[in-house]
Amino acid sequence: MATLLGRLFAEESATRSDRTVQRILDATVEEAATQGLGGLTVDGVAKRAGVNRVTIYRRFGGRDQLMEALAEREGRAAIAAMSTVMNQAAGAEDGFVSAFLAMVRFTRGHPIIARMAVSEPQDLIAVGLAEGALLLRMGGGFVAEGIRKAQAEGLALHVNPEEAGETVARIFATFVLLPGGILDLEDDQALERYVRRTLLPMVMGPSRVGAA
Repeated sequence: MATLLGRLFAEESATRSDRTVQRILDATVEEAATQGLGGLTVDGVAKRAGVNRVTIYRRFGGRDQLMEALAEREGRAAIAAMSTVMNQAAGAEDGFVSAFLAMVRFTRGHPIIARMAVSEPQDLIAVGLAEGALLLRMGGGFVAEGIRKAQAEGLALHVNPEEAGETVARIFATFVLLPGGILDLEDDQALERYVRRTLLPMVMGPSRVGAA
């Protein structure tokens, strides 16, 4: 997984240098947020981006590849948001909580995810499963890396980092796809209490966690 994340971030630096690619991906976000994934077309993206449709085919290869590139870019953006708050946290436990909340805020405010979770959940699942469930593997790998760092501090010694990382990523996926229930995902304070009381002990171990 470390190799996968390293490859993705290396690809990101190369992709960022191509302003046309970024303009096309930005236009894809806007078009999907407006039309939904079902109504997304290369022609629509090309018109919104102000480029020739041939340019999109040349850079991405087609609609499916365009969506895969967009999923990778947005996945990297989410991981960057989590990395920032984790690096600012006082320790592994606070870093875990902060990263989880940052991911909730990222998905809650994302124009495509917010729309699809309500009106096109089946397409959102398809995006998550694309490229061998790349987004799930990215999220799980990020959490696993954080767990390995926590284990160096004597925490989370009862779990396998890869298994626990994927479990957390799968739990988070249900937050996106099944936003109802007793948890109010719009209430950051209530969500933090949930993470500290329920998820954090599962990952870090109950003996090191105080009730919030």
